[in-house]
Amino acid sequence: MQHRIRIEPEHHNNGGPYGRYTYSWLCSCGAKGYALRSRPAAEHYGREHVSKQGER
Repeated sequence: MQHRIRIEPEHHNNGGPYGRYTYSWLCSCGAKGYALRSRPAAEHYGREHVSKQGER
């Protein structure tokens, strides 16, 4: 199975005028990671997931 990571920003309006974004990663195999504070963090966890799958 091919593992491809997609990073998706999610906007949260926490009652303030600006709100903030968190980032989720979604893998084409169905795995996901939610609410990471930055895009680099989401990319890191996504890559970590892919490398773990490669070991099997």
